[in-house]
Amino acid sequence: MAKKIEKSPEPTKAEKNLNIASTIILAIIVVTFIAAPTVTGLLGQGAVSFGTYAGRSIDHTNENFFGNQVRELAQYRSDQFPPESLWRQAFQNAAFRVALQVEAEEGGLLISNPLIDHQLRQFGPYLDNEGNFSPQLFRETPDADKARYRQDIQESLLQSEWLAVRITGPKIPDFVLRKTLEIAYPQRKFEYVSFSDDDFPTAEAASWGKDNARLFQSMVLSRITITTSEKDAQQVREEAQKGGRTFESLAEAYSKDQYNQVGGSMGRVHYHELMGDFSQQTDLDALFNLRAGTLSPVYKTPLGWAFYRVQEDSKPANLEEEATQKAVRQYLLNNERGFVEDYLKKKAAEFRDLALGAGWDTALRRFNKSSTSTEYVSINFGNHPLLPVFNLGQGGELSSLNNSEDFYRQAFRLAPDQVSSPISANRRFVLFRLKEIKEKAGDSDPSLDALVQQASFYLPNQRVRQYQNLLLSSYKFKDNFEEGYRQRLRTFQE
Repeated sequence: MAKKIEKSPEPTKAEKNLNIASTIILAIIVVTFIAAPTVTGLLGQGAVSFGTYAGRSIDHTNENFFGNQVRELAQYRSDQFPPESLWRQAFQNAAFRVALQVEAEEGGLLISNPLIDHQLRQFGPYLDNEGNFSPQLFRETPDADKARYRQDIQESLLQSEWLAVRITGPKIPDFVLRKTLEIAYPQRKFEYVSFSDDDFPTAEAASWGKDNARLFQSMVLSRITITTSEKDAQQVREEAQKGGRTFESLAEAYSKDQYNQVGGSMGRVHYHELMGDFSQQTDLDALFNLRAGTLSPVYKTPLGWAFYRVQEDSKPANLEEEATQKAVRQYLLNNERGFVEDYLKKKAAEFRDLALGAGWDTALRRFNKSSTSTEYVSINFGNHPLLPVFNLGQGGELSSLNNSEDFYRQAFRLAPDQVSSPISANRRFVLFRLKEIKEKAGDSDPSLDALVQQASFYLPNQRVRQYQNLLLSSYKFKDNFEEGYRQRLRTFQE
């Protein structure tokens, strides 16, 4: 016999235990299904199927839940994810709703008319500016819209009630959660100092540059790149050699690289900037030996075939110039990370030696450094959501330490005032000094209270995710997202 919900009763004990996060999810279903038909958008869009669940199509229209999800995700997350990813998430949400509808119907769950009436009076489209039910708005609403709103409410309530039935379980008492989460102790508070690219001096780069001066030799060049064939490139070069047309006009007419609109002019170019274009270093050396006004041979490059015109003779690197020193430093930061990191690690080790010998504060003064303190940190490799998350530092400078065995092994073995060896983290080396240890939580420890509250949200929400994964991995679910997405893009472009 079908299960029928007659009215809006007092919540059962199990329903009271439903996680707030899940309750928010269910509330979104109700609000969205009511609001979606009133949202305007692209006109003339028919339904496009993105898949099925138990044979029921998962359609996208501008007015339905799927369409509303696309708009909401684009509004709040478009700066973080590409459009296809947003559509995929919206599709997953819509598929879950269809699956809930099918499972609820197959399970025999029914929603009574009084409950639908109650929800429409409380949350429907007939509320005035003060949030009260307006008989006038109800009378002025066309019958077709009333029927659609009613159907939306009936479906959303059916899905909400079914989801609540499937994921509701016994609530874990707070004292049990509190006892379990005491594994987060003992906690440690650290002070740390880091050595980053900012600590790599220009003078050190200049010293390296003197031993590699050839890389920073420069010359002024123009280039024509042909992508069709070597033969075509040779023909263009011959025309340039004859002088019937200027090099600039030939570049604008035939060249297929980023310099074609400026007559092929590359400006002043360093030797190392062209290394990627030449498979043979001898060819690049030969180019830098050419005199001003000379055309180079045709070379095979990653873009096709190219030849150069030397505008000015090559110029040796002047490592006394500040601009050249900065160029060398930037080259090292981008292309010789090993050299830079060896230097930073060495300096970090020198800091540690001084800190252990003369004291942390003395080392800070000698190295002109300032330190940063963390909050209390637990052993939480991988950042499990039920344990305190490691302070990532300013701008996320320590984010890679979440998954660093070296960090946890070193930092959590330190005695008070001891200093770790240099630990690699996001293009820098970090030294940690243990400041304090909190052995266990107090009777009213706000950090543990926060963990308990977080767990009470997290665990039921996990049930929602697990049930969603179960439904969308079922044989009943047919995913045709790629074809649906392409078809919808075509309708947008028409």
